[in-house]
Amino acid sequence: MSTRLERLEAALAQAAGAVGLSRRRLRQASADRLARALAAPSQREKLAALEDPILTRADRRRLREQIGVSLAPETRSGPVGRRRGMISRIQVALSRRRLNPFTVVIGALVAAPIVTASGLALIHTGQGARLNRTCTDVVLTRPDGTTRTLTLSRGDWVVVHGHSRTGVRITMWAPLIGYDTATVSQTCLDDAR
Repeated sequence: MSTRLERLEAALAQAAGAVGLSRRRLRQASADRLARALAAPSQREKLAALEDPILTRADRRRLREQIGVSLAPETRSGPVGRRRGMISRIQVALSRRRLNPFTVVIGALVAAPIVTASGLALIHTGQGARLNRTCTDVVLTRPDGTTRTLTLSRGDWVVVHGHSRTGVRITMWAPLIGYDTATVSQTCLDDAR
């Protein structure tokens, strides 16, 4: 029985040695084919070498990387011609990757309050204007509800908050009190800002 076990172990060792030798021969043959493929003058021959069954995975990957590098378009070293505009760059960036619906929803949820707040601020922010003639007996209403009558002279700056049928609603800053509001005729204002 021991002789039979010894024969099996010897056959197993011989088979393992043959497998090792076969692997070394395959790696050597693959390295030779890879060197021949890399030395090929045309890209067509290099591409055809990718189908060679002798090449190992590692050598096939090296050849693929080499072909990919050689087929890559040349990069420009400096600015040639016109650069792309911002909108064109954004369109290219968006076309290169698909938008995740979750990202779109989160972006909309974040953008909606910002756009709403900006719109409300723009609507409720007045525009500066200069009086182009003297306006007499302008009734200014203070924040506490009291009124005062004032003559606004030519060249005074006011903030226009809206137009109505009776005139233009303006505000003027009063130190320590706040904004006084009044309605004046359109002819008192100069549209030039």
